[in-house]
Amino acid sequence: MTLNQLIYEIKLLLRNNRLSDDDRFDGRLIEKFIVTQRALWIQNRLSKNLKPPDSVVQDLGCVGITTADPAECCDFDTNCTVLRTSVEIPRTIEGPMFDGITRVGPVNKLSTNYLYVDYERSKWVGNGYFNSQAIIATSLNDYIYILSKSPTDYFKYLTFINVRGVFENPRDVSAFTRCTGEACFSPDTDYPLPEALWVYMKGQIVESNFGILTSVLSDKSNDADSSEDKKG
Repeated sequence: MTLNQLIYEIKLLLRNNRLSDDDRFDGRLIEKFIVTQRALWIQNRLSKNLKPPDSVVQDLGCVGITTADPAECCDFDTNCTVLRTSVEIPRTIEGPMFDGITRVGPVNKLSTNYLYVDYERSKWVGNGYFNSQAIIATSLNDYIYILSKSPTDYFKYLTFINVRGVFENPRDVSAFTRCTGEACFSPDTDYPLPEALWVYMKGQIVESNFGILTSVLSDKSNDADSSEDKKG
């Protein structure tokens, strides 16, 4: 289901399935409740050390890469080449053993992923016999950094990478595009939420936030009446 469809279903529940054409429930506020409830469910799952389902993972398409100053990552060798994403990565939903990123690799999904490790480990990975040629990826200050301790430095010619993850607000992904130029998310594309969860979640959203949503609607009605009175 799309975000617009999810919002519409909430409006139907709020109107007891009698949604009128002049409905004035705030779609942005409903979206906020959907985002919050989704994040709570995912965090609860992660707290039990359960892997997030693929249905909540989003793809950032082709993410541009630029050369970074190694000093940005103070513990890296300042003589090596370090790359990073040209834009910040959206905020992720994290768990005890999971930072929200599920893949960093070439834009070709069939190619081998880069070795994604946490920042502390990235300072030491690549010194071994078996990983000396590896391309290493790590996250710091909302950017993905790419480096390699291989003497060939062939990775420095990268221009795009692919990043996948579980992001806190799915709409943030709309700022990213696929290699074809198509936006990675819009209110009319599939929303990263299991359909079985939505059946339960929409009732919780209405039950927990009905008062807030109806008060906003009431405020809008009062504002409209005041405007009419002034015109009169």
